[in-house]
Amino acid sequence: KYRSRSDFIAKNMSTFEWLDVFHDLFRRSLGVGVWFLRVFTLSEHQYLFQNHFDNPTDGPLNDGDAEWFSDALATINSRRQEYGNISGELRVDVCAPPGNEPIRQNPNIIDIVENFGANTHTLADFYAHSNWVDEATRGGYYILEREIDSFGTREVIEEGTVPHGLAMTSIWDEQVEGYDLYSGQVDGLIDIFGSPFSGERMDIFGNVDKSTHAYWEKDAPPSDEESAEFRRFEMARNLAIEHTLQEIRRLWEESENNMQLRVIYSMNSEEKGTESVQYSLEGCVLCPGFGDFEDIDSQIDYVAEFINDQNW
Repeated sequence: KYRSRSDFIAKNMSTFEWLDVFHDLFRRSLGVGVWFLRVFTLSEHQYLFQNHFDNPTDGPLNDGDAEWFSDALATINSRRQEYGNISGELRVDVCAPPGNEPIRQNPNIIDIVENFGANTHTLADFYAHSNWVDEATRGGYYILEREIDSFGTREVIEEGTVPHGLAMTSIWDEQVEGYDLYSGQVDGLIDIFGSPFSGERMDIFGNVDKSTHAYWEKDAPPSDEESAEFRRFEMARNLAIEHTLQEIRRLWEESENNMQLRVIYSMNSEEKGTESVQYSLEGCVLCPGFGDFEDIDSQIDYVAEFINDQNW
């Protein structure tokens, strides 16, 4: 994970150190400015911890301060500043009410869509990756050991204490203070997959280490619908949906003084095409490996349907 655009965090690199080096070079190569990677590089996608409320540290939480939640929230709020960023050639509208934004020919709302989409993804990941909905019995003290010889001698790899689950059933108020928030970390490819030689860590695919993403993640529904894991997933998903609807309301409120934007938001994808509204890049040559834009029309239609149903 990356603390910033220039600070690459890499720890515990042993036999596969070159993988982390490749990881770094690959991420940096995406910043060259190639046009078809615009969305991918806008938020650096998987490589910036703020996009996922992921823990950028490695190891147990020792100081009790999960400052990365504040960092991720600041990123969300900075993107919200772009919610009114409509572009296009200006034209005179003598009928426009005083104080309203000017009308634009061939209006372009790609920046709005990108930032709104990035934010709703990040807000959903808050519930999927944090301890917000987990039971209070989860988290706490843990210890990781491994055998170091044929006699069964074991050594401690890591031990520590992380916050317990908060067992919340309502959406987050976007306040960091007052909550013992926590999310798991993923630090480099060696930790994502685990070493084939030592099997020490598996931050993505294991769930023993309570400091990891694997222990806390609720990204996909478990197969057993009667399990506690499935109930956690359901709660996280339901709260993420509720928070997304709240974000749509925020998007609408940000357009209070721009009637053109409000009309655009109420259009479905077909109507946007008729009015020459630019809201999506044509596609990405890396798709489907790094994200697919084909479903954006259905997402646009969903937002428009929700807005039209609210009678705001």
